[in-house]
Amino acid sequence: KARAALDVMMRVHPEEPHWYLAAIGSDPTVRGQGFGQVLMRSRLDRCDAEHCPAYLESTKPENVPYYQ
Repeated sequence: KARAALDVMMRVHPEEPHWYLAAIGSDPTVRGQGFGQVLMRSRLDRCDAEHCPAYLESTKPENVPYYQ
């Protein structure tokens, strides 16, 4: 299973240098207080400073608009 997942990831990862935002999240007890936005903004600011694209994957389709 791990090898199959790695094969899929290798096919969809960009070939150019990029940031992969693998583990972005917040504790359920503090959700909705803006901590996730601050965390995401700090990573995206660094990507912008380095002129480097970023991407992530979400297991929850309802979160996609937040990340866009």
